Amino acid sequence: MQKNIEKTAKDINNYKRKTIFYKSARQGFSEILKFLKDKYNEYTLLLPAYIGYSPNEGSGIYDPVIENDISHYFYSIDENINIDINDYKNKLLKIKGHAVVLIVHYFGYVDPKIKEIVKIARNNNAVIIEDCAHALYTDYIDRSCGDYSDVSIYSLHKMLPYKNGGMVRINNPEVIQLNETDNYYNILEYDLRKIAEKRKKNTILIEQELKDTEGIKILRETTFYKNQTPQTYPVLISKADKNKFYHELNAKGFGVVSLYHTMIKDLQREEYNIANNLGSKILNLPVHQDCNEVSLKEMCKEIKILLGEDNERK
Repeated sequence: MQKNIEKTAKDINNYKRKTIFYKSARQGFSEILKFLKDKYNEYTLLLPAYIGYSPNEGSGIYDPVIENDISHYFYSIDENINIDINDYKNKLLKIKGHAVVLIVHYFGYVDPKIKEIVKIARNNNAVIIEDCAHALYTDYIDRSCGDYSDVSIYSLHKMLPYKNGGMVRINNPEVIQLNETDNYYNILEYDLRKIAEKRKKNTILIEQELKDTEGIKILRETTFYKNQTPQTYPVLISKADKNKFYHELNAKGFGVVSLYHTMIKDLQREEYNIANNLGSKILNLPVHQDCNEVSLKEMCKEIKILLGEDNERK
């Protein structure tokens, strides 16, 4: 006999995805690696060959791998920081035993071949971790990532005005189970949709200002990366000293960053020249919700001036 329909929903687990908060995304990533090590005893982690570090902060991706003594390989990326599908597939096929794949949505953008990438991992029974540290809005507002994996990771302090904060969402509880923590961040106190809209608007403004500028290569044209909200807007400084740009722009009050300026030591080898070359040229321009149109235009104007000065000196 069919049960009666309740007046309101009662099943607390129906459509629920467990979300756990940490002080940082790297702490959440470390807990995932520990759980999988306890579960499988041994496994091999496949990482993208574009991982940086800084003397002050180390590496949010690589430090947990080393600290937990995880066996790992790197798969190559191309000149646009997208996955080299052939190398990725070949590296995955070489793994004996349990395989775990880390997919990183750099700067909040999703690889154009994400479905093929995921299919290859699933066909090889690999656990998938999505690094959405830069992609909170691309997931929760644009719905363009986050659901491809068994578990996804978010860096809250990189996307919202928190001093710290990380979040892990378990998409497949049959694969990943983690304990609750005492940490909590009420991300819904912010209007995530309006923040995403502001970031997209700021991105379009920068792209329009710099698109035809000699010496600048646009890595993520909005035409090709629709329904994605950036953490920063990446460009390549191809005809000038990137470090000079970085320091001079920051000195003038424009908070640019470089993700990543220095590769981890294991990637500072000839076979990873693409990653090292990108690191020497990439500059990430701010598009966050506190930016205003006047300041962004001033920043772009200053970039053009610096490029002109460098070209004249040459």
